[in-house]
Amino acid sequence: MEKFLHTYQRTLDKGVFLYRVQERLMLYTIISVTAKKRKVNVCALAFMFTHIHSLLRVSSRRDAHDFFGEAISIFVRELNRDSGRKGAMFDSIGSAWKTGDKKIRSCILYIYNNSCEKKLFRRAIDDRWNFLSYAFSHNPFSKKLILRNSSAGMRAALKMVNFEEQNGRYLNLPRLRTIFSGLNKEETQQLMDYIICRYDMIDYQSTVKYFKSPDSMLMAIDSGTGKEFDIKEEWDGDSEIPFVHLCSKAREFGLLDRDMKIYNSSPERRAELKEVFLLETDAQSYQIDKFLHLQ
Repeated sequence: MEKFLHTYQRTLDKGVFLYRVQERLMLYTIISVTAKKRKVNVCALAFMFTHIHSLLRVSSRRDAHDFFGEAISIFVRELNRDSGRKGAMFDSIGSAWKTGDKKIRSCILYIYNNSCEKKLFRRAIDDRWNFLSYAFSHNPFSKKLILRNSSAGMRAALKMVNFEEQNGRYLNLPRLRTIFSGLNKEETQQLMDYIICRYDMIDYQSTVKYFKSPDSMLMAIDSGTGKEFDIKEEWDGDSEIPFVHLCSKAREFGLLDRDMKIYNSSPERRAELKEVFLLETDAQSYQIDKFLHLQ
C-alpha cells in the first residue's frame, strides 16, 4: 500500500518568518536542490507566513526529517548571514504517515487549502506559494515570457538562474537581489514564475492520480478543505490577512530592508512598534506578537 508523509515545520516562537518574496524564493530553491540531492519525492508543498506544509514520498520518517533538517539549516544560515540575525529559528518537524485513498486525498486538500482557510485567497489555485497553479501553467501569474522580446536585463537574469540551477545551486539572497535588480514589475512577475518552474521538484502526478485528472483534483480542492488530526499543528481560525497588512506597514518603517530590522530591533523598539501597529492595522495583539517576535 502506498504511503505519504505529511510534514509540518514552524518556528520556535511560532512567529512569522516568510516576510518577503526573496525568502520564499530562496527557501523554495533550497528545498528543490536538497530534494534532488537526497532523492526525496516532494508531492505537495505550501508556504504560509508562520509554517511550511509538505507531502513527501519517502522510505522512512528519518529520511524526511534529515531532508528538511538540511534544507532548513541552509535557509537559516543564509538568512542569518544576510540579515545579521543570530541563533536557531525552527522547532522540530512534525510529521504523520498517510495511507489509504481517503486519508491521502484529505491531506492533499488540507495542504492546498491552507491559505484559503486563513482567508488569504478564495481559491487555492490563486495562491502562488502552494504551487498548485504550476501544475496547470508555466506562467500562472505573469504574461508569457518570449525571450526574443525580453530586455537585456531580463535575458541576463534568466541566464543567471539557468546557470545556478544547472550547477545544482540554490538562489541565496544576494544572488536574488542581483537577478531582480533593474527589472520592471511585469518582468519581476515573469521571473518569479520562471524560477519556480526552473527549480520545479513537485511530483504533481503522484497526487493527481488520487482524483483521476488534474481538473478533477482542482474541483475537489475547490469543494473541500480536507482534515488533519494526526499532526499537532497549532490551530488558529483567524484570518491571516492582517499579516499582509503588517508586512506593508513594516516596509513603511524600514523593517524589511536588507538589514531586516524586524529581527534586530531592541525589545523596547518592538514594543513601540506594537502600539503603532495596533492603532494602524486590523491585526490582533497576538498576531502582532507573532509578527514582531514578542512571544
